[in-house]
This record gives sequence, structure tokens and C-alpha cells, in this order.
Amino acid sequence: MAYLYVCIVLFIFVVNNSVSLSCPSRQWIEESLNNSYVPGAAIIVVNATHTLYEEAFGYHSLLPPKWIDIDRSIFTLASISKTFIATAVMQLVEQEVVDLDTDINQYLLEPDHRIFHPNYSTYSITLRKLLSHSSSITVDENIQLGLYRLGDASFEQATLAEILFRNVNPYTSSWLPKPPGTVSFYSNYGSSLAALVVERMTNISFDQYVKEKIMKPLQIDITQVGVRLADFKNREDIVKHYAYALNASHLNAWTEGMPQLNVTPFSNNFPTWLNIPLFGFSAYPAGLFRMSAQSLSRFLQMFINNGSTVLSSRSIAEMKLVVGNGLIPLYDPDNILSTADIPQTNFGLSWYWQTLSDGHRYICHSGSVPGSRHWMLVNEQHSIGIIFLSNADSNVPNDRSKQLHKSLERWSNTSNMNQARQSHTASVLKNGKVLVASGSNGSVLNSAELYNPSTETWTTIDSMHQARVDHTASILADGKVLVVGGFNGGRSRPNIVDPYDPSTESWTVTSNINQGRDGHTASILTNGKYDPATGTWTTTGNLNQARYSHTASVLNTGKVLVAGGFYDVMSRLNSAELYDPSTGIWEMTGSMNEIRFYHTASVLTNGNVLVAGGVSNGPLNSAELYDLSTETWIMTTSMNEARYYHTASVLGNGTVLVTAGLYSASSILNTAELYDPLTKTWAIIDNMNQGRYLHTASILTNERVLVTGGFDEYFNELSSAELY
Repeated sequence: MAYLYVCIVLFIFVVNNSVSLSCPSRQWIEESLNNSYVPGAAIIVVNATHTLYEEAFGYHSLLPPKWIDIDRSIFTLASISKTFIATAVMQLVEQEVVDLDTDINQYLLEPDHRIFHPNYSTYSITLRKLLSHSSSITVDENIQLGLYRLGDASFEQATLAEILFRNVNPYTSSWLPKPPGTVSFYSNYGSSLAALVVERMTNISFDQYVKEKIMKPLQIDITQVGVRLADFKNREDIVKHYAYALNASHLNAWTEGMPQLNVTPFSNNFPTWLNIPLFGFSAYPAGLFRMSAQSLSRFLQMFINNGSTVLSSRSIAEMKLVVGNGLIPLYDPDNILSTADIPQTNFGLSWYWQTLSDGHRYICHSGSVPGSRHWMLVNEQHSIGIIFLSNADSNVPNDRSKQLHKSLERWSNTSNMNQARQSHTASVLKNGKVLVASGSNGSVLNSAELYNPSTETWTTIDSMHQARVDHTASILADGKVLVVGGFNGGRSRPNIVDPYDPSTESWTVTSNINQGRDGHTASILTNGKYDPATGTWTTTGNLNQARYSHTASVLNTGKVLVAGGFYDVMSRLNSAELYDPSTGIWEMTGSMNEIRFYHTASVLTNGNVLVAGGVSNGPLNSAELYDLSTETWIMTTSMNEARYYHTASVLGNGTVLVTAGLYSASSILNTAELYDPLTKTWAIIDNMNQGRYLHTASILTNERVLVTGGFDEYFNELSSAELY
């Protein structure tokens, strides 16, 4: 529930500290949701009369892909449904049909199935106690699990009564060892009994009562509200539910703990999302209503607006009144509940009061069922309401580890480059745009273009002075880009250097390098051997081993680690060397366990270096780690697929994204996988839309990854691009 808390608190902070509402950026919210393994969410902020903010994020459904729609996506509201129960009860109180403090047995009219505490029979069970969770009614966990229903389980009045009378009676273990009205304990069954009272006193099924007496007066489309799948004309409007599992044992935890749910993995590989079926359970009034965020916002506006056309202001005030003046203690004999649990000592009627981290108190209700977590709350001081609905439950049974990583990421196409190209470079500028330069499209190119992530469009800019392929592009401290070396398509490797100035969006001139080269590396040093201020190059010490198609990584120490590559066809290398910028000297360091070239090297957040894939005698799926402290290499878990000419990107959460590449001359990969440095494991994620190799991958300022160009399976240069 942490991701909900973070987003909600930030919204409230803005509300409390701004005269006019300004909301957190979409990028920040998307990052928070992604880091919390949430496929989709809807957020709405309202006052009594207007919608101040509404935004949809992510996926209504992962397969087939479908975006959340703020108006049409139907969420299962879980325990937020309890606020409808309190509203219905208060309507009957206003009509003097029921009284909050009368024994409910007078309304249930079941002399053979009276509801009372077996050890405290003189303490009546009232609607006030049911709605404030102080009735001492609990439920045996095995009974709860046994009552989950799939699909369109029937919840007619007789069915609801039979279930409740069977499981909540003096002859079961469904009671706390405390008198009713003296302790607080969250009870779905207690709330459902209150809904049964509404059914008995109106002779209308509770869900129909809510539609006719609450939703219609609020001008909410009742065809978009319901509890059964059949209540909705288009079942695809109902948001799909997901949970997250790191491995097969987590799937077992779901399937063994809740076999009635028929939970299925999203893919055959772990980590994976688990598909949670759309389901109901017997205590449906307490948790099964479904509607869109937009419809729910009208209900919340009614509450902010002191009842509007549905309730009187006096009834709203009664619902907010803390039962027992906040003196009813939470029943927790083993002292196992954390401060993050619902503060049940502050319950009104269904709604409860909670103090968040900004120090202010809010009246609210949350909701959670497998694959779904929500919040609905009101800032009383400013008469602002916030709704946060999501379709994920990141808590895997028996494992609440915060180190779970989101395994299923979605790839989406973005606009094509103006020029197809491979073996080009892509550089993320300080303004967030991406500079793609040169490469080859049958012939060597000198063209360049800019990608704007905000508009997802490409703009052709002035051409470089020198056509080149297999070059390098380095972003300097002043924001300029230095393009160096490469092959010009003839017999020479030009020493002409092309600097790009983002401030003028033009190519300038600087001094040439001393030696033309291609298939090389370029690394930004703390002191540099190219001085941008003077535009001059300085020769430094030679490597101990000439090499080509190697990798170079700038370590946390400032030194540069060069690994692998080859000298000629017969001289393939596993050696590695360290360059010390302070002395200009190269020293041999520990050799890799395998010979490799056309591989990738990634500096992890812990300072170590991950080398993955490449070629030895054939394509490699192996990976190894360079330990900065010992200057040695150790093998780590192998990738799921051997690959070379791929890319590797270190994401903001520390994982490494490996994309596409080549397995053989006839096997172009569209697969991608994530490496987790904490668990040292690889996880397959969704396939890319296009197989490719000799492409680029760039981490944008919004932390998405832009993949561009390369060769396809027919050895055609690609202009296509996609986003992760």
C-alpha cells in the first residue's frame, strides 16, 4: 500500500500548501506506480462542485493491451463499497425505518437465527456497532477463504441471509472474547449484516437499492454500476486484476491459499504478473461494487457537499462522528498490528479518520481485494476529495519483500526516424532530446536527427562534416556532444571530429584526433585527454594489448576498465586492463572467465561491472561480474538467451535491461530481459515489437528507454523506434 500512500500524501501536500491546486507531474506519478508494480491507476481530485484534476495511468489490461479510461474503465471497489452501506442505512434512519441503536434482530426477523454474542447476550448488536466495526463480530479465516465465488455467483437476499446466519451465530467461533461496543475489529461480515438489514426493510436486493436510491439521484449511469459481470453491457470495460510473483513458490502461495480464485501466471517465466480472475465473495455488500473512477467521484462529491440530493447534512455529520469518541480500543491481544494498519479506533460509520504524514486528519476509506488496491479520502479543512484506484496488489502471499521487480514491461512503438540506420550513435542531451548521428543505410551517412520525447517526433538537423559508421559520441560536461572516429565507407578511418552544440543545434569544428580509428571506445574522464576548452587532444599511454570491439567502463574510482575484444580473427581476448587518468598508465587486471567480444558492460549501482553476452567460439549467454574491490571476475547467472550486438541499459531501479541482438546470422532476436543485481538473476520480459541488432538504447529523462534503428531479420536497416 506504500505507493498509494506516497501519491496521496503528495496530492494532499499540494492541496494544503497551495491556493490553487497544482498536481505532481505525470512523470513522477508514473515512476511511483512503476516502482510499485502497478499496471494501471486512475486519480481524481474534486471539491463539492467541480473536478479539479483527473488522470489515467497505464493499463486497463495487459493482454490485450488496453489503456485505463477515466470515464469507462470499471474498477472493483473492494471495501470502498462499505461507504454505500452506511449511506443506505442513513437514508433509512432519515425515513425512520430503522434506528442506529436498536438491536438488529428486530429488523432481520429471524427468530431461529438471532445474532448475539454467545458470552455477552445482554449486549445488543446494533447498526451503529456494525458500521463502526465495534460489534465484536470477526470470522474464521478458513470460512472466509471457502466463501470466495467466481464469476456471476448469485447474491440474492435469501443467499446472503443463509450465508450470514450460518457463519455469524452464537454457535460459531466468529466472535471476539470481548463485549460488543468495547473493542474495535474490522469486520466484513458486520458490514454485510447491515446491508442485509437494508434488504429486509426495503424488500429490495442491496445492489439494486444502491443503484436506484443512491446512484440515480447523483445522475450516475446505473448501467455502469454493478456487482455481477452480467450487470455490464461490455464486460471488457471491467479492469483486469493483477498480482506479482517473483517465482513459482509465490504462485503456489496463491493457488494453495485461495484455490477458488484459479490464479494463473501471465507467462511461463518468473518473475511474472498473475492474472486474478474477476470474482466476488459472499459478503458482497462489503466489497464487490464495481464502477468507474468518474462515477465514484460524483458519490464523493455528495459526501463533501453534505449529502446533496441523497442525504441530509445531519446524516453526513453522524457518519463522521467517531464512535465512542475515539475511546474504543483496537482488539490486538498479540500486539501484531503495525502503525500502517487501518486505525480502527477512529471509525465513524463505515468511514474512518486517519492522520497522514503531513499531520492533518482525513476522513477516508481504502479498499483491497486480490489484484486491486484503492483509496478514497476527504480533506475536511479544504473540502477536497481524492480518489485513487489501481488494478494491482503488490503483496504476494507469504512474501512482502520490497525487492520484487516488475517483470512485465510494455513496449510501445514511437514515430520512425527520418532515416533508416544501423551502427549509429544516440545521445541523450541535457534538454531531454536525443541526438542520433550518422551510421549506415547501404552507404555511410553523415545525417543526424533529434527525437523529442514530449511529442514523440523526429526532426532532421544539419548534417555532420564527416560521414561515419562505428564511431563514438560522448556527452561533455558543458552539454556538447563529441563525435569521434569511425569508418567512412572507403579505405580510410578519418580523424575528423564533429562537435555538436545543442544550444545552436549545429555542428561546430574542433581539432582532429591524432589517429583515426573505428570499433573503439570513448570514456568521459575527470580530467580528460580531450580538452573542450581548448579543443585539443593529448596522447596518453598505450594499452598493453591492441583490441577492437571491446568495452570500456568508467569506474567509481575514476579509472577506466577495458575488457575483451579481439586483435585479429585468431586473437580473441578475455584480458582486461585498467587506465589510471592521474598517471596515464594502463595496467593489466584480472582476466574474464571467458573470451568475449561484441558484448556489453554495465556499471552497477554498487560499483561492480556486469559483462553480458558477446561472442567467443559462438554466441554467449554467460555473464560475469568485475569486483571493484578485488579486481577479479566471478561468473553470475547466465542470460536466458545467447546474444551479441545487443544493448544493455542500467535503469533507475538498478536493474539492467538487455535488448535484442543477434544469435546467429539467421536468428535476429526481439527478446529482452532484466538482470537484478540483488538476486543475481535474469527475468524475461515482453518481446520487443521488432527484432533488431546493431541498434541503440537510450535512457530518457522520464526513465523510459528509447530503442532506435539497427538491422532487421532480412538485414535491412531500420528506421523504426520503440519505447520501454
